[in-house]
Amino acid sequence: MIIQIITQGHKMPHWIKDGYQHYAQKLKLKHQLIELKDPDEAKVSKYLDSNALHIALDSRGHMLTSEAVASKINFWKIHSINVNFYIGGFQGLSADHLSRCNEKWSLSLQTYPHQLVKIMLIEQIFRAESILLNHPYHK
Repeated sequence: MIIQIITQGHKMPHWIKDGYQHYAQKLKLKHQLIELKDPDEAKVSKYLDSNALHIALDSRGHMLTSEAVASKINFWKIHSINVNFYIGGFQGLSADHLSRCNEKWSLSLQTYPHQLVKIMLIEQIFRAESILLNHPYHK
């Protein structure tokens, strides 16, 4: 199982890079951050056409508890399912992109800057892994 986080926008401020790396370095799960320089649909389609579960982060998506995310990650690990998460740029993801994703998740009812969402997502993946390992981080 490999998790790819595919984002639009590539110039992260240092505090975003630091926050992302703080959690990414702790993960035992295989993962990769892919930053696309522009929202070119052809570049995004390359990933959407891959053999993976595609999850768009969108404010209108389904909200999950940390325990539910952990359960999904456990299922993906058991069944060797690769997962691509998509974070749109300041304009969000296109309607075509959203329609091609298998699932849509929301991290909150509020809207956050796409750069900050990178940290929030990687932290939730780390939290889910901590839950699965019975690590006290989640407590």
